[in-house]
Amino acid sequence: MTSVLLFTLLLCGFGLEVNAESPVLPDIRCSRFTGFTWYNGRCYRFVKQQKDWYEAEKACNRFGVHLASIRTQDEHDFISDLILKNTGSYTRTWVGGHKGLVWTWSDGSPFTFSSWSPGEPNNAGGNENCMRINLRGRDYVDNANCDIRLSFVCSQESLWLP
Repeated sequence: MTSVLLFTLLLCGFGLEVNAESPVLPDIRCSRFTGFTWYNGRCYRFVKQQKDWYEAEKACNRFGVHLASIRTQDEHDFISDLILKNTGSYTRTWVGGHKGLVWTWSDGSPFTFSSWSPGEPNNAGGNENCMRINLRGRDYVDNANCDIRLSFVCSQESLWLP
């Protein structure tokens, strides 16, 4: 009887363990991408090295990913916090928005972003075709000249299937 009770407790305990959220799981979810952090189904990496927008996209491509797209306010906040964690401030940083005829994300996902800073995008000087985050602090997103050298955030869908 004792062995049956012990066996039942072990099975129940194992079931709880499998369903619990593991603190290591985010690293597993992004294990294909060295140095990336998991958030809400995507893997992100802040790169402190400064590059122009095109060089930053190419650098992300070398990881097999793209500059980060921002699909929700939560993603915006996560990316801003990731930058803060890595730099100690809300540093101006490239993300994947780029304007040709219309605004697009470098990863090809639908561009539905509408949380621009007041008066943005303004295309000042006729050559502001790339998106940066953290203008005047955390809550501002603007367009800028793509030749400016900034740090950047890469992202990719997580390969983890829950």
